[in-house]
Amino acid sequence: MYFYLLDTFLQQKKYEREIARIETRITDLGIGGQVARLNILKDINELVQDAVKRGISTVVVIGDDQTIGKVVDVVARHDVVLGIIPVGDQLNVAKLLGIPKGEAACEILSRRITEQLDLGVANDFYFLSSLETSNTDVVLESDKGYRIIPLPNAERVAITNLALWEQEDNRKNAFKPQPQDGIVEVVVMGKKKPQKFSLIKKRKPWLVSPHDHEDVSMAPVSKISIEAAPGAALTATLDGKRVIKPPIEVTVAPKKLKVVVGKERDI
Repeated sequence: MYFYLLDTFLQQKKYEREIARIETRITDLGIGGQVARLNILKDINELVQDAVKRGISTVVVIGDDQTIGKVVDVVARHDVVLGIIPVGDQLNVAKLLGIPKGEAACEILSRRITEQLDLGVANDFYFLSSLETSNTDVVLESDKGYRIIPLPNAERVAITNLALWEQEDNRKNAFKPQPQDGIVEVVVMGKKKPQKFSLIKKRKPWLVSPHDHEDVSMAPVSKISIEAAPGAALTATLDGKRVIKPPIEVTVAPKKLKVVVGKERDI
């Protein structure tokens, strides 16, 4: 049984025809189900919980990357499959999963090919893509005894499970964190120069760049905490949506999310 969640922005007139085509195609393929439209008065957790109680096995998100970010934490807490029908402008998650835009995604949904993906966990909240902050005056402590400190030329810091910004990057050596390897990556980004960071263990400092990709450096971890440096402030966002404050601890939930994927997926 399917439960469809439409994001609020799809109420705009410019999406009327596209949504109508999707609804028709869903009916034709025999994968119809209950439909709910998100708004500020509806709690996503309650909507999904009620659907699960009624025997729903697949929650289908109709919307963009931010829509997926809204529901991942909720869906991950139930034994259901996540389906995606991409509509809107920011559709990088769907692209990685091999899901075409709009009506064509209904075919993928009906075939029901699934993959199990890792999720990041930050202070008990699940995230698919990344935890990110533009405040680089931070200190990260890994479970292996390493302390990672971004250098002054850094622009952004992220703890990444799935790198959405790489979707518009054609560099041959671009890294692509994979959400099936049981780890996340600490990523330090900059505008031009490779972004090195200080990695300290047992009070012996080294300047290291485990993997350089032009303007990015990264290091794989399975557990890490992030705090503001003394005298600095810090807020971070999960999947570009949920704001959390320090102290923040990030771990990995292996194969936590079962999601419908297409044949042309890049994971």
